[in-house]
Amino acid sequence: MKLRVAVFDENNTNRYWLWEVLDERGYEVFTFPDPGLCLNNLRPDKRCERDCDCVDVIIADLKIPNIFSLGAVEGQMKNGCQCEYFALMNGDWSDDDIQYADTIGCRVFKKPITKEIISWLDEVEESIRQKRKNR
Repeated sequence: MKLRVAVFDENNTNRYWLWEVLDERGYEVFTFPDPGLCLNNLRPDKRCERDCDCVDVIIADLKIPNIFSLGAVEGQMKNGCQCEYFALMNGDWSDDDIQYADTIGCRVFKKPITKEIISWLDEVEESIRQKRKNR
């Protein structure tokens, strides 16, 4: 089973490291320096009209200038984005942001990224495998 993952991070080193980890796991990986390359720009006011999953997982930097926020992720979720697994990275999470992310079902990781993300990917992979098996 090949998972499709989109990585949005303006930092080339972070994007490359994540691509390498995900590629080693056998995933299809799409990396972008900003979410403007996504069909809907990952904006809370755009409705996703696609009736299929474009990716299984989205991993993004929370602080891409003027673009990303927890509100934007929540907007995507409410506006028809088919991706069920969102993870946001940031070096400076507030307790309020972590709590908000948890309430909308978004996983958070502190930068610099560690192998903690590997454990989360194991969980995601198993969950997706079970869902696809039951279809």
